[in-house]
Amino acid sequence: MLGSLPRYVNEEYFNPGPLRFLVNAPPVAAAAALVWIVVASLIRRKAPLPVRAISLIAGLLVLSPNIFPWYAVWLLPFLAYAPSAPWIVFTGTVAFAYTFFLSQPWAVPGWARALELAPLGLGGLWWLAACLPATRAAEPSP
Repeated sequence: MLGSLPRYVNEEYFNPGPLRFLVNAPPVAAAAALVWIVVASLIRRKAPLPVRAISLIAGLLVLSPNIFPWYAVWLLPFLAYAPSAPWIVFTGTVAFAYTFFLSQPWAVPGWARALELAPLGLGGLWWLAACLPATRAAEPSP
């Protein structure tokens, strides 16, 4: 069952995930995914299952060596319960990966990669901006 997994992780470059785009080291990605599974199971333990599932699935999508558009499908039922604008938009923009049919040799164009990952980048910036005022408020004033 897992016989083709090493080939998939080491040789497949259809639509590299964000981690592989930054660090192309399959052992690092595998270790990060295992760590994320443990972390995701420990955080938000009292949150409803759909909220916890979104954290787990979203993290694994970001850490995945390749992101085929249908990988995002299993996130959709949970987003119906706990909507997240960046992740909802990403489930649509990830389909831009199929623009690889538009060029020879087959490769996902840079503009499509940018459109595909933009919702996650903007969502991350939005989250950071929301966290910064809370951090500043927690710091004691001089």
